[in-house]
Amino acid sequence: MTQTLSDDVTEAAYDWLGVLKAGGVSAADRRAFETWLAADLRHEEAFERAQTLWDACDGLEPGDIDPDLIHDARAPTRIREGLLFGAGMRPLAWGLAAACALISAVLIFGGTLRPTIPGPGDLVVQSTGIGETVMLTLADGTVATLGAQTEIGIGFSENARWVVLRRGAAYFDIAADAARPFRVQAQDLTAEALGTVYEMRNNGGVARVSVAEGQVAVHRPYQVLGLSLPFDQTERLAPGDRIAALGDGDATRLSPVAPDQIAIWRENRLVYDGAPLREVIADANRYHATPIRIAEGSGIGEMVITAGFAAGEIEIMLSVLQRILPIEIDRSAVQSSGEGGIIIRRAPAQ
Repeated sequence: MTQTLSDDVTEAAYDWLGVLKAGGVSAADRRAFETWLAADLRHEEAFERAQTLWDACDGLEPGDIDPDLIHDARAPTRIREGLLFGAGMRPLAWGLAAACALISAVLIFGGTLRPTIPGPGDLVVQSTGIGETVMLTLADGTVATLGAQTEIGIGFSENARWVVLRRGAAYFDIAADAARPFRVQAQDLTAEALGTVYEMRNNGGVARVSVAEGQVAVHRPYQVLGLSLPFDQTERLAPGDRIAALGDGDATRLSPVAPDQIAIWRENRLVYDGAPLREVIADANRYHATPIRIAEGSGIGEMVITAGFAAGEIEIMLSVLQRILPIEIDRSAVQSSGEGGIIIRRAPAQ
């Protein structure tokens, strides 16, 4: 479990990092550092945080930092000037230095804008089977409609309401409770609302939030050079807005969506507008008894689909996909290879 780090421990970690990065470290200094590191588990944690920040900031370019991080970053922080501008790190522009200082203020002093998600043992699990849709009324009066092959974990407390969407699709008509925000988390997206109606999906490594009514704040981690920082940036979505986290680092897309297309699976239809094939096939598996998968290493999972299908007619979906994409459907199910089921492969070059 992460422990609370005091200012003194944190400052010592940054002092040691500055010494080690400056070069010319004596044997005595090295022994003293190792003694300090071994003296307390908190020392190791503090030093790892300091090293993470150094690695994140070293080599940054102006375009690597979200401008929203910079505009209020002139507030004083405890980060040492020597860490930002000292030996071993090239001089950073003021805006980048300020942004890194802001990041350090969060990392160093344990502050986080991301609420703590209840652990698995604190969640009540609800799930559906293949092709099954279920409507639930939760303890707070919220109505949740779960699509096929969907699993959620529910955790309510005195000051928060949580749902973790582990897989599938769910549509929420949320009971207003100003004292307890309602949050739904799927992969790196967390949707927060007091009283509103929206859909959330988690299929094929893609998480989506689509708003039908009201306002939803969608939180996602800041990414710096591929590092997911422990605090969030927020997009505020209005009715007709959709956001998707594509499961490849910090790639997200904000786009409009027609209200009548939100949670269209409730009408046994599957509709896609620029969805990757891996997401479409993950959806197909929610309605099809025979497993379908994309051949490993084929690279076809990122092919983009804009189309609509009947949820109960997955074989027709596969036939259409084979006609419009350079793929082939292998139903041979060679059990000796361990593959089994239906396999989608890249079609041979003509």
